[in-house]
This record gives sequence, C-alpha cells and structure tokens, in this order.
Amino acid sequence: MRALNRILLPLLGAAAVAVSACHDSASVTEAHNDVDVLLPARDASPVQTDSARYHLRRVPGGYEANVVATFVNPTTGPLYYSRCSMQSPGPMYSVRRTGQDSTAVAHISTAWACFSANGVVAAGDTIKVSVWLGSADSPNASPAIKDADRIGRFRVELPMCSAPSPNPSACTMLPQSQRQSNAFDVVFER
Repeated sequence: MRALNRILLPLLGAAAVAVSACHDSASVTEAHNDVDVLLPARDASPVQTDSARYHLRRVPGGYEANVVATFVNPTTGPLYYSRCSMQSPGPMYSVRRTGQDSTAVAHISTAWACFSANGVVAAGDTIKVSVWLGSADSPNASPAIKDADRIGRFRVELPMCSAPSPNPSACTMLPQSQRQSNAFDVVFER
C-alpha cells in the first residue's frame, strides 16, 4: 500500500496542478446544455464579482439575479462614493453592457430614487456591494422589451471619487477603468 501511495500521490498532485493551471488561463469554458460556452476572462479590474455568470430567474413581475461585487481601494488615500442615504452602508452602482454588444439596449438595472450622501473607503480597505440585476415584465413598454435586452455581457460600475463633494453625485469620478468590475455574463435560468 505504501508503494502505491508513493506512486499515486505525486500523480494526483501533478493532476491538481495541471487542472489549476487550466483555470488560470485567460478564459474558462462551462458546459451549458451540452455546449461549451466561453465565460469572460477575469481581469485586473478593481471591482471583482463573485461569479463570471449569473442566471436570471423568473420571479413575480419579471426576472432577477444578484451579484456580490467587491472593491479594494488600491490607492494610498481615501476614496469617496455616492450612497443612497446616510444609513446606506455601500455605494450606489450601475450596470452596463460591455464587449461586442456594448451599444445594445439593456433592460437589467436599478433606477436610484434617493438622497445621495458621501461614503468613504480608506486606502487598502474593502467594500462589498450586493448588486440587484432585475428586469420587469413591462408588457406595455414601447418599444417592447425583448429577451435579448435582458441578457448578455455586463460590468458593474461604482461611483468612486477622488475627493468628497457637497453633492456626491457631482464629484470628480475616477476613470472608468478604476471603478469597474470584471466582465460577467447574464443568461436565463434553465
């Protein structure tokens, strides 16, 4: 048995390293209905999501999914963000298309209707944001909302600012590349 362990354990270790190396590649495929689907590659975006694919599930009145987005302040000083109210722990956010369909219509986001207040994240600190991806049925929408308007490749953007502002929604935003998430796909739940 010891001789067998001496042979199998190194082989299993090598297999684990090989599998790990495959997952560190630029993109990952996922089997989806017996078809390999290329997932978006992880990148060095300052906001990272908890998955590269989200499934919209049917709920009364529409569809929804939830993303957990994590931002780590990479600067040597504090950054500021807009939040809905003084009691809101995290920043407001937006969701936008990215990639080949970045100019296509999208009906999957939140419309903020609240008072805006400054929030702060210190150098090296982390904030996590629960991002709701939702789309109402809207049967009377004109033009009509198509299924393709609800799915695709997206990014979360946080309103990160270099300095506080008396009007947080009018602060000097960091460049988009410094406040966006990695790309992720939104598909319908099967």
